[in-house]
Amino acid sequence: MLSTREQHEEGEHPSLNYAKRVEKLSGGWSPVHLPKVMTGDLAEEIGIHISDGTMSQRTVEYAGHAEDDRAYLVYWVSPLLKKVWNISRVKYKADAGTKSIYLRVYSRGVVLFKKKILGLPYGKKKGIRIPKYCLKNRWLVKRVLRGLFDGDGSLSFKSKGGLAHTYPVMSYSSVSKDLLGQLQGLLKKLGFTLPNKLYDMKNGTNILSINGDKNYERWMGLIGFSNPKHLTKVALYERFGLVPPNTGLIDRLKLIRGEVKLSDIYPAKNLRVNSDRTKERKVLEKLANGETYTEILGSLKTINGRIIKRAFRRLSKMGLVECVEEPPRWEKYRLTQWGINKFYRAETIMKRLREEFHLAI
Repeated sequence: MLSTREQHEEGEHPSLNYAKRVEKLSGGWSPVHLPKVMTGDLAEEIGIHISDGTMSQRTVEYAGHAEDDRAYLVYWVSPLLKKVWNISRVKYKADAGTKSIYLRVYSRGVVLFKKKILGLPYGKKKGIRIPKYCLKNRWLVKRVLRGLFDGDGSLSFKSKGGLAHTYPVMSYSSVSKDLLGQLQGLLKKLGFTLPNKLYDMKNGTNILSINGDKNYERWMGLIGFSNPKHLTKVALYERFGLVPPNTGLIDRLKLIRGEVKLSDIYPAKNLRVNSDRTKERKVLEKLANGETYTEILGSLKTINGRIIKRAFRRLSKMGLVECVEEPPRWEKYRLTQWGINKFYRAETIMKRLREEFHLAI
């Protein structure tokens, strides 16, 4: 659910002073629609293009993994292209050798718009940046960030201290240091805690990492995902508290459907989950059921009161609970909207996977 400010931002469609330039490009490419204002949908499509798109003189092509990204390209990117550009005819091409799938658009008008208005390059994207038009307000920034990370971003859950794979890590890699510098600045403005330096790989690629539970909950509360390869990981994490490594989309769907047990693909010795995180989940569930702090103490008698207070403090730092009066009293802590969303997150995602992406759940 959007805050009042976010609803206002979503309704803002700045003209961005390129309307006249668009009119000069529009002739001869009907029925393709060339937007005269920047919208959230256009910002997200630009993010996807920066991540997965390449452009030549007459075509725009989006690439993905044949298994993990197929539903995303077919059921999310293609309808988005229809909404933004009025493009209804796209071509798909699969490459069995590289296990890739390509969505291709033939439109000189769209290419010229992206090149001349947005400044997106042909071919290689070494110096690519987010166009300034996408940075006019927080809503547009969040939409372009979602497009970027749905396209080329990574979500994984790492093992720390001999425990299960429960530690969330989001990362984005690019050959463009300008792009990653923009991402650092934008994410910090949105309240994320980031390392000061990028991880520099020997092949010229740089990686920006967003680590930890607090950043994960902030991402899910502010931005979220629309790619099933990420959504299935989130659903598993919310249901089981961990995500097995080295799994594909099909593997994760089988786990969600119950066709495969977690213990079948994940060593039993690694199933040990941080006990504090387990207790936090129990506290969250009790709060979602309407229990107060005192009632939670009574229903979770096996858990020390100091540990329950610690769980409240940590949930508060992640933005999942808050005190509804001043001065703060434990009895007056309640779930925030983020906390409510987290409680229903797995169920909500599974509904999206069924209805929006036509995946059997």
